[in-house]
Amino acid sequence: MKTERKTKPKAALKEEKKKKRGSLRQRIAIIKLVENGGNVSKAMREAGYSKKTAINPKKLTESKAYQEILGNYLPDELLAQKHLELLNKEEVILKNNVTTGKIEAIYTGRVDTNAVKSALDMAYKLKGKYAPEKSINLNMNIKQDNPQLEKIRKMYDEEVKKQIIKQIENE
Repeated sequence: MKTERKTKPKAALKEEKKKKRGSLRQRIAIIKLVENGGNVSKAMREAGYSKKTAINPKKLTESKAYQEILGNYLPDELLAQKHLELLNKEEVILKNNVTTGKIEAIYTGRVDTNAVKSALDMAYKLKGKYAPEKSINLNMNIKQDNPQLEKIRKMYDEEVKKQIIKQIENE
């Protein structure tokens, strides 16, 4: 007596596999992200996402596939290990020895703060560990010959200046 084996259609299997490894566009975006130092919107545009989609990077970075792909390439354990190595990385100064004509590496005994800062910054950006940036984009097309709109624009500009000055004073 034969037992019936339930198999999924090829299309369903292909879709499952795609979800696990992410779409080609998502994978390209991640590669571009690493290449450009962490600018998600730029990476998305270079991977073929529309401008409209690229201005909202969360559509990529909060997707399950993105998190899985990123987790495969940058597991938390590896980041922790590299952070420890970088935090202890010794600064090296290269000097030209005029007597021998050779370049010599001199270990200073101090931590290489630039290497630590940039490596950690990029890793945290890629992992989405920073608080989201706050920004407001406002695009307005105003005819210059409308005195009422010009008055509103000036009032708006003045209010923005006041708020910026207030923020600076409070810091």
